[in-house]
Amino acid sequence: MDILDERTETEVVSKTLDCLTLLTFTRAGEQMAQDINLLEILNRYLHDERPEVHTSAASTIMYCTVKTKAKITASKIDGLAKRLLDLCQNSLNSSTQIYAIKLKPYLV
Repeated sequence: MDILDERTETEVVSKTLDCLTLLTFTRAGEQMAQDINLLEILNRYLHDERPEVHTSAASTIMYCTVKTKAKITASKIDGLAKRLLDLCQNSLNSSTQIYAIKLKPYLV
């Protein structure tokens, strides 16, 4: 994920996060997400001011937290629940709202 941190192009970062969403659908992807503490990394992108980036991060977090263990992990990450609450109120981006609303009840 260090390579992604070096990229500043919004579309590259957003699409990379979208690819991570697809990877987390698999058992190997779930395990990888746990092994590298992906939720902590995604939390950084959830706080990004670029709508495309925080929307993709919220989507990936939503899919990563389908399992109970990941929900518990996510609930312990500082600032994640507060940011989701903020994004729930963002009427300019309905996709972000949907992802944040789906996650928020499990994390607050």
